[in-house]
Amino acid sequence: MLYVKNFLKYLLRHIDLVIALHQRFGSMSFNTHDFMDVARSVATDDWEQYDNLQPLLTDLLQREVLLPVPRAEYLFDLNPYILDMIELLTDQEQLALAATLKAEIHELTRLTRNLGQSFAFQDSQLVQRYISQLDRRFRGVHRQLQRNEQAIMRIIETTKNTATDSQSLKGRYAQALDAWEHYIQPSTEMLDTQGDYEQALKQTETLLLQYMDDVQQKMGCQHLRQLQKLHYRLLDLRSGLRFSIARCQRLLEPIYRRQRRNSILARGASMAIAEIRQHKFKYAATPNQVALIGRNRPSIMESDHSILAYLSQLTDFEPPAVDIPEVPDDTATAQIPITFKQVQTQAINDAPIDDCMTWLLTHFPELDTRLALEYFIRLTNESEQFSIMLGQQSQYETNTHHIHMQCRSLEHSSHE
Repeated sequence: MLYVKNFLKYLLRHIDLVIALHQRFGSMSFNTHDFMDVARSVATDDWEQYDNLQPLLTDLLQREVLLPVPRAEYLFDLNPYILDMIELLTDQEQLALAATLKAEIHELTRLTRNLGQSFAFQDSQLVQRYISQLDRRFRGVHRQLQRNEQAIMRIIETTKNTATDSQSLKGRYAQALDAWEHYIQPSTEMLDTQGDYEQALKQTETLLLQYMDDVQQKMGCQHLRQLQKLHYRLLDLRSGLRFSIARCQRLLEPIYRRQRRNSILARGASMAIAEIRQHKFKYAATPNQVALIGRNRPSIMESDHSILAYLSQLTDFEPPAVDIPEVPDDTATAQIPITFKQVQTQAINDAPIDDCMTWLLTHFPELDTRLALEYFIRLTNESEQFSIMLGQQSQYETNTHHIHMQCRSLEHSSHE
């Protein structure tokens, strides 16, 4: 335990440098020049014994805070155990988007291919390095999934919390919508059998199984056990990824559907009132001079004050004055308009008709030119009861117009 105590004291002494290296490079390798730049930026009085910082680099290598990259001169990595410790201590429970997880999973595939190349060269040091990196990546994705679930729970609590005024209704629902659109939906699609997640994980599993067969024949049992461990982590990651996305979707879906339903209701109500105002229903008491459509229409995503102001405008109106004409006493002289149904019934009874337009003007002389032409077109084009025969050009005269067009005769349709 004395060694552990001394190592932790040494690590605490250089913790600023280690954190700076982690923030800049993470799990990537860096050379001597990069190390010197970072070390000078965080230099303290405790380092006065290191004149040119080269002894500091040597000391960190001897203490195994830094590890040299195999087969690469002047390249170094942070000790993976120190990296794990820093990531656990600095866990911020942030929601990683689907694209971030996609990049992590594709990085697993890339490292697996590099592991295969190191097996081909039978380089034990490179094999150990890539196995360590893959193990860290698998555990890192697992931790990220747990952080995502915690972030989703925090978003749900924030969305449902109406007691605090620190965040508006729009802001609370915006977080839930962002999580649904940028994490749940893309992840669900990529978890499909043809999705990016599933394809990349299947490819990684195929490569690992192939390496296990090769190692069993060529190399020692130690690497075989390490590959089996990676394979188990991969299987655990595949199932954990699917269950994690499903749990997050199950938790967030009610809020997403509620927001969609509220937005549709608000928009539908505004459109209905706008329709009433546009057509000016005679006896509808509609708001006066209230912007009901366009950008001024509120939705559930607006702030509470905007919605209250909008509703107050809806309630502040005066019913429009309705001028109801008086019914005349003498209703006998009131002319009843002629409908197309009456014209069609009369035409069926009188068919066959040699000249449709002449028949129409003769039997219904009170029709104006516009209505006569409309009924003529409907009889000759839209009525299934008649078959149409075209004749010569003829001229017709109404009370206001002279019409020159082709004569059309009507006969009962053959399938009648």
